[in-house]
Amino acid sequence: MNLLIDIGNTACKFAVCCNGDIQFVAKTEYPEQLLDSISDFTTAVSLENLRSNGCSCSGIRKIFASVVLCSVRNLTDDFISELSLKSDNFIQVNGDFMKRCVTSGKPYPAIFNTLRPDFGADRIAAVVGARSLCNSQKMLVIDMGTAVTYDLIDGDNYLGGAISMGMNTRYRALGLLTDKIPLFNPFDRLSKLSVDQIPAVGHDTEDHLASGNIVGLKYELQGFIDHFCDYHVIITGGDARFFADSLNRPVQYIPNLTFQGLNYLSNL
Repeated sequence: MNLLIDIGNTACKFAVCCNGDIQFVAKTEYPEQLLDSISDFTTAVSLENLRSNGCSCSGIRKIFASVVLCSVRNLTDDFISELSLKSDNFIQVNGDFMKRCVTSGKPYPAIFNTLRPDFGADRIAAVVGARSLCNSQKMLVIDMGTAVTYDLIDGDNYLGGAISMGMNTRYRALGLLTDKIPLFNPFDRLSKLSVDQIPAVGHDTEDHLASGNIVGLKYELQGFIDHFCDYHVIITGGDARFFADSLNRPVQYIPNLTFQGLNYLSNL
């Protein structure tokens, strides 16, 4: 069983993979809270249950064959040390990890050869996940969270990408950086209406914000997708579920793409 950890700008998440099945377990706001959730999970899972599911382990502190971490936050040494104790195979995905893979003489994802060493850990996991799951040669990978990232892949070549503000970040920026625009929550609107039901032109301030920042983000997504019209589109991230069905071209929605990539990297 592998422990997969994705620490983003807004949320810290972990999942486990056993016999190829990835299951999301918990989400917290801070990394330290995530450690507590992982410890609770480890304690709750008995060795007998693990073995009955076909997993092999040697003790309650080392029930994980691999621990794979990607983070866009700066983490303390104590946090990383605590995670490393949970498996004999601890991997922190970053530029140094890619460099070690390339120089090790062992097989590694060929796309590592075209990724910059400062490429985001979450984006490394996402493009590796996309390459491992999809047979398409040309792919546009869109990850929608605190930021929206666009990554272009042609076979094992990374061609480049773009970064813009995520939906809630747009709302927060206007609410915090202006004196008179209120701080609204976009998820209040999306709990009642789909993206397609929100008009492009609103009638009051809250409507205007929804039109500019939710519908506007849809137009941004559509613009990238239409521009790279011969690319297979994969969409992922916390906000992707709101937009996947609103676009005028079919896209492949893979909610756990980052975890898929992390699990693939656990074998390196």
